[in-house]
Amino acid sequence: MNFKSLGINDDTIKILKRSGIVSPTPIQAQAIPFIKAGKDVIGEAQTGTGKTLAFLLPLFENINSKMAQVQVLILSPTRELALQITNEAEKLAEGRDINVLAVYGGKDPNKQIKKLNNGAHVVIATPGRLLDYIGRKTIDLRHTKTFVLDEADQMLFMGFKNEVESVILQLPKKRQTLCFSATMNTAVKKLAYRYTKNPAVVSIKKQEVTLSGIRQDL
Repeated sequence: MNFKSLGINDDTIKILKRSGIVSPTPIQAQAIPFIKAGKDVIGEAQTGTGKTLAFLLPLFENINSKMAQVQVLILSPTRELALQITNEAEKLAEGRDINVLAVYGGKDPNKQIKKLNNGAHVVIATPGRLLDYIGRKTIDLRHTKTFVLDEADQMLFMGFKNEVESVILQLPKKRQTLCFSATMNTAVKKLAYRYTKNPAVVSIKKQEVTLSGIRQDL
């Protein structure tokens, strides 16, 4: 199994190779085909198993750079995680006409809004700041094709359930929804199944993790 067989294009594979990433992790190998096919996905895998690239790689294959609209929304529970995802996304966007924007507290909102006005294709956001922008009507999610709820267990643990639901109400009903989590307890499953339609479930158990303790970074 390699990235080429998963339908990842040659330019992206070159970016991965420059960072020493030549083979997909189990979560990537199982989730990427479903995501590329447009299916909703519920993914469970430990931290350090490559969950971020599991959704970023196929989503970047499906972005239409000629459409100056938010096509992918990734919701993260913390600013730190949003920054990590943004760094990965920006590396994948190198050499392409794809705009990536991080939306989180502590950053100059005027600069973020200016980037939105210039046409952000991928928005990576924390719930509070995103809802602030929605309230100001400075972000338009009506054309979002894919919504990613990352670290869903932490999102619930930190008390963001209502905020997540408020964000989802702003999204098109016809969309792809991906829910990734390190753990999948009853509350997380309930949230995931509520907002996905006929999802493919990908669960990587601890004994299957090949990169235990290692973050796969670009």
